[in-house]
Amino acid sequence: MRKQSVRCIFDIETTNCKHMRTPGFENELVDLRGQLIDRAVSLSENVEDAEDLTQDTMLKAISYKGNLASDTCLRAWLFTIMKHQFINQRRRSVQYRKVLTEAVSNKMPIVSNTCTYEPSPDSQLLYKEVVQCINRLDSKFREPFFDFISGYKYSEISERYQLPMGTVKSRIYYARKMVLRSLQIE
Repeated sequence: MRKQSVRCIFDIETTNCKHMRTPGFENELVDLRGQLIDRAVSLSENVEDAEDLTQDTMLKAISYKGNLASDTCLRAWLFTIMKHQFINQRRRSVQYRKVLTEAVSNKMPIVSNTCTYEPSPDSQLLYKEVVQCINRLDSKFREPFFDFISGYKYSEISERYQLPMGTVKSRIYYARKMVLRSLQIE
């Protein structure tokens, strides 16, 4: 095993990992990039996906560096972030394939993310129906649901409406169920 691949940033006097909230945090992060790519390749088995996973990991590490405890090894913390990122990406990929397969089997229109996409009249009609169903919801369900589908996190929605996180999650869950039920009846 290469000595560099298992290198951890140690404080020689205390033999504990250094606290990485110093200005050198970003430098240490860049220094560990090669090891992160190696780990990402072993997880994803694809160089392009590995580079994306490494970039996502580094971005998340920078975003949450305030959560890094003083006695935590940066390398281990980054590998943990990477593992969680990889698992979440796989989970989303499986869910996407499941939804796509279900949509195709039910002959539902598929919406594309490409800029050149021209929505078909059927998908425009379906979109209008969905929006109408959402607008018919009680405001206590509609507002958090709109925020959620607009990309806000549960914690942000919870703060905005001053509600417990569990209540926000429940309202979004029930809003989804009500919209689906309304679309199936009509």
